[in-house]
Parts: sequence; C-alpha cells; structure tokens
Amino acid sequence: MKALITGITGQDGYFLSQLLLQKGYEVYGVVRRNSSKSLGTLSLLPEDVRREIRLLEGDVTDTGFMNRMVSEIKPDEFYHLAAQSFVAYSFANPSATYDTNIGGTLNAVNTMPRTRLYFTASSEMFGRSEGWLENGRV
Repeated sequence: MKALITGITGQDGYFLSQLLLQKGYEVYGVVRRNSSKSLGTLSLLPEDVRREIRLLEGDVTDTGFMNRMVSEIKPDEFYHLAAQSFVAYSFANPSATYDTNIGGTLNAVNTMPRTRLYFTASSEMFGRSEGWLENGRV
C-alpha cells in the first residue's frame, strides 16, 4: 500500500508516518520548499526511519505539481494535513492563508481519482467557542 501525506513535517505527519511505516506502507511526504531545507518534526525521527520516507519537495498550492505527483505515485491513501496553521500569521496574511488552506485542499481533492482521502482541520478555524458551550450548543 502507498500513502501520500501532505503536511508530513508537522506533528500529525510525524506520528502518522511512523504508524504507516510500521504497518508496511510505502510512505511519500510532501515537504514545502524552504531555504533552510527544514524537515520540521521529521528531523526528530531516527535517520534510518526518516530514510524510509520518500520526500517530495513541492507546494500544495501548485496545481501542476499536485497533479504530476499523484499521477506518478498513484497512492492508495492520501492524508491531506498541510495547512497554514499559525493564527497570528493568518490575520496578517489572509490571502496566503486562503491560498494554502482552501486552494491546497481543493488541489488535493481534485487530484484524487479513486483514492481514499483523509482531510484534517484545526479547531482554530472556528475561533472562540466558549459561547457555544455556555449556551448548551456543541
């Protein structure tokens, strides 16, 4: 089985990649291009485990990249975890946040022919929810 993970350098990608490797999956992960070549939380993995993950440098907002990557890999499962998740940055740069969180997700959905897609989101997108709980609403 082949699994593709966008957002693999974050916390959830770190744990998911290990779980899938333990289950015998071929794991592919999208790493956003950056000048420092940072691997985020993946840098905490032992080198032998990290080498088992096939990393692809690209951007979820790049439709051409997403289409090429999915057609070449032909994943059985696609875990879309990539997002701009820093709240302060999202207010300072709403357009970039929209492009990544909405456009990137649209690219993920549109590239999947017959593959299971798992998409995650953050409770941060709902803002302050205290009022909902006080009024007995969930």
